[in-house]
Amino acid sequence: GIQQAYVPMFVGGLAVADIVGTCSPVDDIKAPVWDTTRLHQVEALGGGTVVIDRDTGNLKEHIHVSVGRKHQGAVGYTSHLLGATVQFVIEMTLVEVLAPRMDRMPDADLYGVPLLGWGE
Repeated sequence: GIQQAYVPMFVGGLAVADIVGTCSPVDDIKAPVWDTTRLHQVEALGGGTVVIDRDTGNLKEHIHVSVGRKHQGAVGYTSHLLGATVQFVIEMTLVEVLAPRMDRMPDADLYGVPLLGWGE
């Protein structure tokens, strides 16, 4: 029943994490990257926002995450979290926002990236 919230922090282990990233050449270094990088067995720390899409009624999550691959010297990655499978447990704080109404709308001046804003 939560319509909008923010996640100030979460921490835990992920069996699989899909994050935004690419090893391919890009034409515009300032433009968003839409490719997915899949990582396995990582420790994660992140936060973000959750809003309801007014048109579809679906959740629109915007989560940033830093993950480390502990079996590879704790090498780290930081990006947008696209999806994940929790390994054992995630400790998360979710703070419901009752008002004002939060929304995520595309900004044509920023490659159409949806930005968090305040609605009615």
